[in-house]
Amino acid sequence: MHRFPSMSSIRSAVRSRNSNRCSMSTKPHKSLRTIDEMPHKKSLPIIGTKFDLFSAGGGKNLHKYIDMRHKQLGPIFYERLTGKTKLVFISDPTHMKSLFLNLEGKYPAHILPEPWVLYEKLYGSKRGLFFMDGEDWLINRRIMNKHLLREDSDVWLRAPIRTAVFHFICNWKLRAQSGNFSPNLESEFYRFSTDVILAVLQGNSALLKPTPEYEMLLLLFSEAVKKIFSTTTKLYALPVELCQRWNLKVWRNFRQSVDDSISIAQKIVYEMLHTKDAGDGLVKRLRDENMSDELITRIVADFVIAAGDTTAYTSLWILFLLSKNTEILTEINDNDQYVKNVVKEAMRLYPVAPFLTRILPKQCVLGPYL
Repeated sequence: MHRFPSMSSIRSAVRSRNSNRCSMSTKPHKSLRTIDEMPHKKSLPIIGTKFDLFSAGGGKNLHKYIDMRHKQLGPIFYERLTGKTKLVFISDPTHMKSLFLNLEGKYPAHILPEPWVLYEKLYGSKRGLFFMDGEDWLINRRIMNKHLLREDSDVWLRAPIRTAVFHFICNWKLRAQSGNFSPNLESEFYRFSTDVILAVLQGNSALLKPTPEYEMLLLLFSEAVKKIFSTTTKLYALPVELCQRWNLKVWRNFRQSVDDSISIAQKIVYEMLHTKDAGDGLVKRLRDENMSDELITRIVADFVIAAGDTTAYTSLWILFLLSKNTEILTEINDNDQYVKNVVKEAMRLYPVAPFLTRILPKQCVLGPYL
């Protein structure tokens, strides 16, 4: 779920979970090299290359750090960022295709940020899809795909999203008329992301009344979500367990932001589940799938939290690029269909998720390595 702001190409970090073998190569095994023979940077016991990452600017520069390693070591290498595990990074399109088509298995598993894993271990709060594995993940992912990713999904999604966009633009216009309007774009887009997701959850027929208390709740929530990702980044280059054991400020800030986000998200979902008019949004659709209220709360709460930084930072990059290429604004005004191309180009230049990770279920052949 953690994102970094700029990268020219998607990279994949791969970790092998057990020693079962499945070969996806026609090369005889005797010609293959082991992971120990893979290009890598020398590391220290226990801490690995954490000092290198820290000196490169910490977690916020991880994408640049790995890009530098690719330039030094080539399209495939391993790094002991955590000190314990060899993380394999690849940038070769052929290797990526082989990984996602042939090697990830029936239940794709990804690497979770270390602070999130520790929080889950300490406080045992059951979470949504992002923390599920195996058959449990597959069943619930299929249900979500059915309502969000099918070709006709936009039929029911369009109305609530347009309603949220309309209110966002009207709010900005109203505030601009009062003069001295200088919005905090990051905070505004985090809040906008939250509003869109909530509209999708409720549908267009049963939007919750925007009372002052509800507005304050959403403001607190969007700020807490924003802090989750900023504090996660700060913890990346640090020994997380020591930060927690010594109760350092960086850990306290992370824990508080997660506590607040989960608590508020659960409260919002509870209100949706117990309103008299269930609406026609995603919450009702999940209920119609006979999903329990407890499971809906877990999945939807994570869904709301995860939406924060993705669209927020993509929107920021789009505005930045448009400000540097004003001639594109003219083209957009002449043909609003061109907006799709602008979004695609912004995401190509600055992908919101430059790393896609997988934990391989079996020991496999990846390129020339076993």
